Amino acid sequence: MHQDRRHLIIGTAGHVDHGKTALVGALTGMETDRLQEEKERGLSIELGFAYFDLPDDSRAGIVDVPGHEKFIRSMLSGAYGMDIVLFVVDAKEGVQEQTLEHLAILDLLGISNGILVMTKSDLATADELSEATEMTQEMLIDTSLEGIPTVSVSAITGVGIEALKETIVKQVALATETEENDGIPRLYVDRVFTVQGFGVVVTGTLIGGLIHRDQRMVILPQGHAVRVRGIQVHNETASVAQAGQRTALNLSGISAQDLQRGDVLCPIEFSQVTDNIDVSMLCQKRRGIYRRMNQLDAHRVQLLYELPLSEMLIDFYPKLKSLTRGYGSLEYDIGAYKTEKLVKLDVLLNGNPVDALSTILPQDNAETRGKALVTKLKELIPRQMFEVPVQAAIGNKIVARETVRALRKNVTAKCYGGDVTRKRKLLERQKEGKKRLKQIGNVDVPQEAFTAMLATDE
Repeated sequence: MHQDRRHLIIGTAGHVDHGKTALVGALTGMETDRLQEEKERGLSIELGFAYFDLPDDSRAGIVDVPGHEKFIRSMLSGAYGMDIVLFVVDAKEGVQEQTLEHLAILDLLGISNGILVMTKSDLATADELSEATEMTQEMLIDTSLEGIPTVSVSAITGVGIEALKETIVKQVALATETEENDGIPRLYVDRVFTVQGFGVVVTGTLIGGLIHRDQRMVILPQGHAVRVRGIQVHNETASVAQAGQRTALNLSGISAQDLQRGDVLCPIEFSQVTDNIDVSMLCQKRRGIYRRMNQLDAHRVQLLYELPLSEMLIDFYPKLKSLTRGYGSLEYDIGAYKTEKLVKLDVLLNGNPVDALSTILPQDNAETRGKALVTKLKELIPRQMFEVPVQAAIGNKIVARETVRALRKNVTAKCYGGDVTRKRKLLERQKEGKKRLKQIGNVDVPQEAFTAMLATDE
């Protein structure tokens, strides 16, 4: 193991089925789709890693980042540890929806060192390739990836692969010249699993500093203290992990259930939590589309997002003020109308729909909102003499259910002895009475339930 060997992480980003995994395979000879579901569906779900050596004795780990919209969280966990990004666009299809989403995330994270890779060039005509390349380069203007080099390749025929490797070497040199290391080790967790006989293992890319075996560290934001039992760097056992290396850590003092993708591992002395990115996360959570960030001066930053008006009407401004301790301000302009896939979410109490609680929601987060809503209603609706099922439905499909438990009198309290059948008879009578009451009973919905429905954050 070369402890002084330079390691870089090269990430892929782009729309689903634009050839990212095939490109990584052509560069490294390794297949990064590991899960059976990935292979059957032809898309990457977890972060896949492959490695290859560069002519200058550096070792590059390539992150095959998912491009499907449901796996954007995986994309975020992989993107933050990238030194260079291969921004992949299908030469025939051009820019697509996830292409724009990934570009916005890379721009938000400030990743500026990259290569525009036009894949599947063997399937596109010269005019299609030229047009797609020109449109993509125009799209990169005013982003962190503006002016990056462009290479056209075909992972099937091998055309352009050697040229891409040469360009990667040049970009590696550029990354080496511009790299800053603040000396503070932090590892952003992208995978959590257990290994029999060893325990909990987390993987990620080490940003800054060193991590040693037996070092005491802390998991943020939970604050759990852990000890590093063992280290692997780029699939090789090591005693020390260095900045830029793809690292797996065997941890003690914590269970896999207490960890999740996106957690941060750092030394205890540097474990102060910041909320600087909370405003960006608030906008992303409200279906915001990131446009750009302007540094007004040393103390002020302007974030420009495009958000649906419905996401701002209820409690966006109070939450913005809360996150910024009152210092944040909001300016907005009404934009153009846009089409959206919407569904009607119905709430059923005791099997009966409550029209006042029905709402129109975007299809993508309707189920999540439904689960959150029935959980709130379960807490707010008073208990009755009978069980009250609280359900959320989209069309004929029940997407979430909670049950308000019934109040119950202890009808067997006076039965100190005697035959057990006496107690059973009393319990059966109580059960039948509650069943009859449920058929004719009404459920009162308190005013707080309607207010809770308007809260958009889970």
